[in-house]
This record gives sequence, structure tokens and C-alpha cells, in this order.
Amino acid sequence: MQGEANPAASDRHAGRTEGGSVASVLVALAREHVREFWHTPEAEPKPYATIACCTHHEHWPIGSRSFKQWLRKQYWDSEGKAANSQSMTDAIEMLTGMAIFEGNACSVALRVAEHGGAIFVDLCDDEWRAVRISASGWEVVTHPPVRFIRRRGMERLPCPQRGGHIDEFRCFLNVDTDSDWMLVKAWLVAALSPRGPFPLLQLSGEQGTGKSSACRLLRTLVDPSQSLIRAAPREERDLLIAANNSWVIAFDNLSGMPGWLSDAMCRLATGGGFAARQLYTDDEEVIFSCQRPAVINGIGEAASRPDLVDRCLVITLAPIPESERTTETELWRRFRQAQPRIQGGLLDLLAKALARRDTVQLPHLPRMADFAVWSTAALGEEFLSVYDANRESAVEDVLEGDILAGAVRELVTRNEVWSGTASELHDILSGMVPENMLRRREWPKSANVLSGRLRRLAPALRRVGVQVQWERDSTTSRTRMIRIATSQKSVGNLSSEPSESSGADGIASIERPTSVQVNIGPSEAEARFVEIADGTDDSDDLFVAPQSDHWEEI
Repeated sequence: MQGEANPAASDRHAGRTEGGSVASVLVALAREHVREFWHTPEAEPKPYATIACCTHHEHWPIGSRSFKQWLRKQYWDSEGKAANSQSMTDAIEMLTGMAIFEGNACSVALRVAEHGGAIFVDLCDDEWRAVRISASGWEVVTHPPVRFIRRRGMERLPCPQRGGHIDEFRCFLNVDTDSDWMLVKAWLVAALSPRGPFPLLQLSGEQGTGKSSACRLLRTLVDPSQSLIRAAPREERDLLIAANNSWVIAFDNLSGMPGWLSDAMCRLATGGGFAARQLYTDDEEVIFSCQRPAVINGIGEAASRPDLVDRCLVITLAPIPESERTTETELWRRFRQAQPRIQGGLLDLLAKALARRDTVQLPHLPRMADFAVWSTAALGEEFLSVYDANRESAVEDVLEGDILAGAVRELVTRNEVWSGTASELHDILSGMVPENMLRRREWPKSANVLSGRLRRLAPALRRVGVQVQWERDSTTSRTRMIRIATSQKSVGNLSSEPSESSGADGIASIERPTSVQVNIGPSEAEARFVEIADGTDDSDDLFVAPQSDHWEEI
């Protein structure tokens, strides 16, 4: 009868529970059936258990729902009755201590990892197989040496097939030019690299250009999930949770990006730590550090800050004529048929990158140098020129939409070299900008805000021939000065914090230009800082920096 105790287990139950608690029996069962208890190597380690299944091993966090369900099942099979909640809690605490204090310290991996000079990609199938990629090729392995973990929502990759080519994927994306297609391939190759930096792929275009479908397809090829794309996070915590549970981050239909999210995406691309106060504590933090590949899409270009744009691959999609449209059902049917061959072609590129990575010699190293070397190894020397052109175009677009950058560029066209205090610069530039622009929140309202904005814009301005330097004058007052010059007038090392001994280099007092009205009209880029339309109703979502008093451990 359903719910009746297992008669075959009654004798075992009488013997094993005599003189021992239910929690002790649970611990004994776990020690009997678990292959290994271990922990991660962080300062605050997380406990794990490796379970031996029929043909493979699975790695589960101790305390997770899956491990608890497995342990309850072991107790029922052995003792013929259910374990109570308190006994389960006690047993989990004891097993956690065993894993942390008696087990080995081992790293865990999510979807992609490196081991012994090879790359391993978790297929997330029921047999827990992975693909091993080396300089000599790739193969599917049953017992990968990497301890992969699975997050809820992760889906399986198909078993790759040999003989395919990555170019078979192009017909599923609305990518017109060969240069844009090369950038897409570079992003895919980087997304399956175990180490960053990872460029942010930004797809933009009007309605009906296939932006969302492209994001879904790209993620399916690397890190399929039950939720392939999602709305932009409302706070930094949401971004951390997404990065903790997925290898690829994909945000859909962004109309803009607030400052805190732009900074967080920079850290996500090139690596950086996130920290917040731990739940129910006053003096402890939750520390989270990671790098993740990411792809976003929107009608406009959501990434508008120069420091993030410099980490982007920016691709604009053209409208799809109605005669060339197809249904999503048909698109995905054809893609699923071709995916194993496309997957194999992508793995071939990874093997090529591993074989050539150490021999690549670039004429110059761009901002994302490791990404440039990796992509050049996979795609050939022509990649660097395509990448440079994309970065230059993206930075120019950002500067054209920035009111302050436009005013600074106009200033140096009238004065090849300008030097003065931040207050003097603020007064002069304010006189050059139309009155309606001064009331916008993007315009710096004070000298110190202007100086901070200039520091952020300085690398982008330098790329277009405008150099900005902070220095001390040679007088006894040692006043901090801002010096702006065209690239023809060298200003030496342009670090954001110049040495205190740098002087005016013989520049005489410069006559300040009179107030000049510059035609710097409103642009689409300006509106992106103010409101972010959610695309679902008539209201607007305002992004606010996180102010939560509590933080749940991720």
C-alpha cells in the first residue's frame, strides 16, 4: 500500500537506529554512498558532494534541494520511513563540516572550464558528458576531470558533429557585411574561452531586424537556458544572480543603460569584484567575482559610456524585407537540424585558436588585448583591422551624442591648446552650449563634476585627436589645471593622475575665447540617460542604484 513502510527494510531500521539518532543514520548513509565530500577553495568555502551514478559522477552542493531529495530517498530505501526535517537539518550541518574540514579544496566550473591546457565545455546532458578541446582537435568525454556544476534552468547542448562549419550559422542571423560576421564569430569564440576578457556584443536596429532572435540563437549555441534572454536588471544584485547562474548574460530590448549598470557591465567584461552586506549581519560581506560573456540588444545603442563602448562589439542590423521573413517555428526547426554541425564548426575554431594562440604577434595591442590575440588566432590577421574599425566607429558615435565632448572638441578647433582651471573651463564651455542643453541632466552643473566627466571621456577624446591632461601650474599656488590640446600639440603622458612636478611646459597665458554658440542639438543619445522605456506599457522604468538593506548570499 502506498505510504506503508518497506517491510524488507524493517530489520535494517531496527539495527541501524538503535543507539543512534536519525541524523546519525543520514550521515552514515551519505558517507556510504557519496564518492567524495569536498569544498571550494574560497575564504568562505562552499561544501559539495560527488555522487556516483550508474555511468558517471555528479557534483551537488550540500544543502541544495537535489542533494536533500537524494538523501531522503537513501533514508527511505534503507529505513523504510521518512526522515523528519530537524534530522535532515542536523545531518546537512554535519556533512557540511565534514566537507569543509576533512575534504579537499577543488574548484568548480559552470559550462566552460580549462584543465591541463585544454578547454572543457559541459554538454549538460543526463550522462554529464563534456567536450574536450585541445590544439589537436576535440572529442566528447564521459568523465571530464573538471567538476562542473549545474544551475537550475541550464539546458543541454547537442552532441557536436564533425564536418560542419561555423559559416553555416550565418544564414540564421541578419548580418549583412563580412566584417560584422567576423565580429560575431569572434564573440562566439571568446564566449567559449574559459578566461576573459569578454567583449559585450551589442546588437541594435529598428523594429523587425531580428535582434531578439539573434540573441536567442547566439546564446543557444553557447549556453542554452530555459530563459534565453531577459529584461535588464533593476539593481546590481539582479545582475550578480544572473551571472552566478548562467555562463552567458543576455539582456533584451534595452532602451538605455544607467551609470551603475554600465560600470557593472564593465567589471563583468574584464573582471572585477562585487560586494554587499550579508543578510542579517552588520560587519560581513558577500564577495562575488567573475567574468561573463554578454550580449544585449535594443533599438538604439544602449551602451553609451565610452569606457563600456570600448569593451563592445557594436553591430547594427538592417531591416528584413517582408519577402525574406520566415516564421520563428520554421527558423528554429532549421536551426535545430543544423546546430550539431554548427557546434562542431565552432569547436574547430576553438581548436585552431588553441593551436595558434602562442604564435600570434599583433602590431599593436588594443584595450581588450587578450580577446584580440585569441580572436586573431582563430580568425586570422585580418580580424585586428576589423576590430579596430569597429571600436573607432563606436567611440565616434558616442562622442557625437555627448554634449560635453562636443563642446570640448569645438573648443580645441578654435584653440589648439587651452589651459586653465576646471572652473574656467566650466564657464567657457557653458557659454558655448545652447541654453536648453544646459538644463539637461547630462550637462555638468559644477566644475568638479565637469572634471570627473572629462576623466571618463579622456580616453575616447584621445582616440579622435583631443588630449586632456591634469597638472599643477608652476607657481607657488600649485593650482590644479586642465590642459586640452589637439594631437598635433603633444602633452606627454596622459595619465589621469599626472605627477605633481608637471608644469605648464612653457605655455604662455592663452586668450580665452568669447562665448560662441555651438550647434549642439538634442540627440537620441541624450534621452537615453533619462528614461528607460520598458516596452510593455505607457509607463517608464527608472533605473535606481541599489539601496537594499539586506543581501542574500548568492
